[in-house]
Amino acid sequence: MKKAFSLLLLTFLFQFSFAQNLTFVHPEATINGNDTDLVFLKLHVKNIGSVSQTVYAKRKIQTLVTGQQSYFCFGATCYPPSVNKSSDKVTLAPGAEDSTLKTYCNPRGHAGTTIVNYCVITENNSDSVCITLTYNQLATGVIYNSNKLFVNAFPNPATNDVTLLYNTEKNYLSKELVIADLTGKIIDVLTIEAAEGIANVSTLAYPNGVYVCRLMADGAPIAYTKLVIQK
Repeated sequence: MKKAFSLLLLTFLFQFSFAQNLTFVHPEATINGNDTDLVFLKLHVKNIGSVSQTVYAKRKIQTLVTGQQSYFCFGATCYPPSVNKSSDKVTLAPGAEDSTLKTYCNPRGHAGTTIVNYCVITENNSDSVCITLTYNQLATGVIYNSNKLFVNAFPNPATNDVTLLYNTEKNYLSKELVIADLTGKIIDVLTIEAAEGIANVSTLAYPNGVYVCRLMADGAPIAYTKLVIQK
């Protein structure tokens, strides 16, 4: 089956007129993939001022294609698609750079253009820097719709925590996320309620290695993903 390839075009619009001490560095211009892949972009923000700055992240969706999902991580937390402002804050010393702002767009087989604005703002709202990301998911040929039923892990490799995004496609009497090592030993079991959502898992106690995360429905595996722990 021919997969539909997409080109992710990221349009960067910096607001230098307002930002005095913050700037984005190392921007990535383009990412190639297909329209069933989870698109990930890490943004690096730097304090170019002479005093420390404590900042938070804020997202504003300008255009979101129906069926696509947008979400982000900042600090030590990954947020579900419904959250626009981080509860975590990061303190940047003069000259320091932070790379915990991780932005995600999951096209889930839906073509179109999604536009999302991200800002990093000081806690007293006196300074900020913003960037606009334009995701152009260009569909050609036959769309591979396996994305309707999935479980994804990010970040992957993970260190102390991992976020699992899942979709069972329909409701079941029981639903679980089961994490096991390669010998089959079960490390963790999470009961989930919704047919689609996000689960945050602490991996502090996980030894380094490769694990398998299975999405279970009524006792049977329906999707799985590989998870790497690397501390």
